[in-house]
Amino acid sequence: MLIKDLELIEKLSKRNEDKNWRFRSYLKMQEGKEIDLLVKPIYEFVKKNIDCLECGNCCRKLRPIILKGNPCIFLNGNKCEIYKSRPNDCKSFPHLQKRGFTTRLIGIIEYSMICPIVFNVFEELKIAMKFR
Repeated sequence: MLIKDLELIEKLSKRNEDKNWRFRSYLKMQEGKEIDLLVKPIYEFVKKNIDCLECGNCCRKLRPIILKGNPCIFLNGNKCEIYKSRPNDCKSFPHLQKRGFTTRLIGIIEYSMICPIVFNVFEELKIAMKFR
């Protein structure tokens, strides 16, 4: 079951912080290409079931390099006013579809506290890899 509640995601991420860092260390010892192959279907499933356009939390908490301050000045409610012409950082967020998942684990742990997609992908990856 996917978790979408932002308060619960933040609470669980903080509670699991030590485990997340241990999982990061574990992932760093694995073959990166194999991890990418595991992440891809998990990401596709989660992305299909969580509409990031309903959330907007990344626009409240993060900012692309060219913008200053939070929340993003283009955020209107939970929607981006310049969605079709948004910066590349925004277009590719949460960066889980890219190769090299294990090279971005610090950011992934950080983003898992604010993004339901990242949180759920990271948690599902733990399950898929039988990490305890």
